[in-house]
Amino acid sequence: MDSAIHRVQQHELPEGDLHKPLAPDSCWPIIAKYRAAIMAQLLTPAPTAREVEWKRAVFRHRDHEHTDIKPERIERAIADDVEFLRTHPVRQSGKKGMDPQKLEERRAWKAAFRSRVTLFAEQNGIDKSELAWLGRIKHQDLAAFAERHRLSYNWLLTREGAQTR
Repeated sequence: MDSAIHRVQQHELPEGDLHKPLAPDSCWPIIAKYRAAIMAQLLTPAPTAREVEWKRAVFRHRDHEHTDIKPERIERAIADDVEFLRTHPVRQSGKKGMDPQKLEERRAWKAAFRSRVTLFAEQNGIDKSELAWLGRIKHQDLAAFAERHRLSYNWLLTREGAQTR
């Protein structure tokens, strides 16, 4: 941005008057802060493989050459990230990461839960528009429904105990 402002001021364009005159080499402190921030990111543990790939790309770009961080330290940080991710696999969501038996149990629970809430609504004359949240069960919707109709959370979730509070 400094070079763009400097050029506009050099050519005495009106936009140059919108900015204070630039001192020569005023960009170096900003560049030093930018490089320090990048180095801090490179040395911070990476939570996923995507961040490790980003670190490798930045390292290949050789931005570290203009700092006091040694390449060996960055390589060690990347290797530590790779080792950590290898020994602590990330939980995968959806079908590919869940055990088929657990996935089936989850589906069965959701079906039973939906039928329990739907049956309660039919028996108590609750409008179907109030059940739109059942398509995608969220905790806050479940809690709001339970509060509105004074239902026991235990009964809603497990069908055990008293139906109402």
